[in-house]
Amino acid sequence: MVNADARLDDLLARSAELTRDFNTQAKRLSETRRGAAKTLSAQVSALLAPLGMAGGRFEISVEAAAPARFTPTGIDTIEFLVSANPGQPLRPLNKVASGGELSRISLAIQVITANSGRIPTLIFDEVDTGIGGGVAEVVGRQLRTLGEARQVLCVTHLPQVAAQAISTCKSASCPAKPTPAPASACSIPNSASTNWRACSAAWRSHHKHAHTLKRC
Repeated sequence: MVNADARLDDLLARSAELTRDFNTQAKRLSETRRGAAKTLSAQVSALLAPLGMAGGRFEISVEAAAPARFTPTGIDTIEFLVSANPGQPLRPLNKVASGGELSRISLAIQVITANSGRIPTLIFDEVDTGIGGGVAEVVGRQLRTLGEARQVLCVTHLPQVAAQAISTCKSASCPAKPTPAPASACSIPNSASTNWRACSAAWRSHHKHAHTLKRC
């Protein structure tokens, strides 16, 4: 090919230039992420105690991927770490958190980042597991606060949580499969009709056994 060597040299030079630009931007993004991770970690940790996880810690780890790799989102590997009880080491969230802890940590993150989120509908299940009394009321209030910016659906057995909803749906299992206590699927807030349709669909997709739903 005519001028093939010159063309190859141009492409290699362009590739090297783009690699330098990528690394510069990726390192800048990593620094920004580490700063934001430190702030968000502290804010989430501070909210865990009122949500019934006294002594719990939450931390976001931002580390350069090894071996180094280029991706559309940068060069970082990001991991959520949690210690649910005092004295326990931080471990990956997806390996140590129970369903209730995961829901409450998720709630804390969503409340703190409410003005930055783009998800129009959030669904919480087991958010009230292992709590009651004043803590349950705090959870209900946080859900209501979150519902001021978007649609929130919450499956709960606690009146302190359900009382904060704009609209509620009552679920009862069929006689063939009795349950100790009926659950409420709270919808916070938006229009009642929209809430009811979304609530019904979410509940039916979550529970595979037969049941009935009624508006309260």
